Parts: sequence; C-alpha cells; structure tokens
Amino acid sequence: MPEKNLPPKRSATVDLKVLEALFDDVHDFSEGRARVRRGVNWAYVNESGDLITKFIYSDASDFSEGLARVKVDAQYGYIDRSGVIVIPLRFTIAGDFKEALSYASEDEKYWMGKVGYINKSGTFAIPPQFDSAKDFSRASLA
Repeated sequence: MPEKNLPPKRSATVDLKVLEALFDDVHDFSEGRARVRRGVNWAYVNESGDLITKFIYSDASDFSEGLARVKVDAQYGYIDRSGVIVIPLRFTIAGDFKEALSYASEDEKYWMGKVGYINKSGTFAIPPQFDSAKDFSRASLA
C-alpha cells in the first residue's frame, strides 16, 4: 500500500528522526515495528519505514510476543507483525500479551463486568471472573 512522503525502501533500520518528520507521533520500534500516528489514527511501519497497515486504528500498542493490540471504534483486537488481524476486534478492554496471555473483557460495560485472560488464539484461557486485571505474570501467582 503506497503512501506519499515515505522514505525510500531500505534494508537497514530507518532513523526515527526521519519518521518523526513524516508523522504526528512516532513510538520506538518494538519487535521490528513502530506505531505511528497521523491525525487521530495510528498505523504501523516496518524497520525500513514502509507502512504495514493503514491509518485506521484509534488506539494501538507496541508489539509484545508477536502481537499488537489495536482498537477500531470501541473494540479491541490484535494484529500480527504483517498487519493482519489475527484476534478479531471484539473486546471492550484488552492488555498486552505477557507470558502468552492478555487480560480482556467482552462486557459492553467492562467497568461493571468481569475480566479474564485470553490466549493467542483469542479464547479465554482463564474465564472472565475478575473485577480488574493487570498484565499476566506467573510469578505473581506464587
């Protein structure tokens, strides 16, 4: 998907200063991808500075364990490093993957509902039963 004013394709990592001149906000690279904002929407670029998604996300996170949390309208889901949605946009709240799990809720009013932990297939490995949740850590279970 060609985009105007992008640096030419490179084999080396593009300097963040180049990206900062092209976008309204630029975050550091995470797992070979950086999130960039133009206007109110986010997209992702690879280390050559090429866009791998369109500017369609109202919220976006860094990549963690191969996936990034993205939001369209009021729903969160996850994309892989190629920009493909691999966990559908269906969560009202979601976290980043840590130790292969992420907190998530499908409750329309998540602040009144329950939160559980999903695996990388998007299914609940730990069913929604918590009033709140943080990034998963097996160490905190001990």
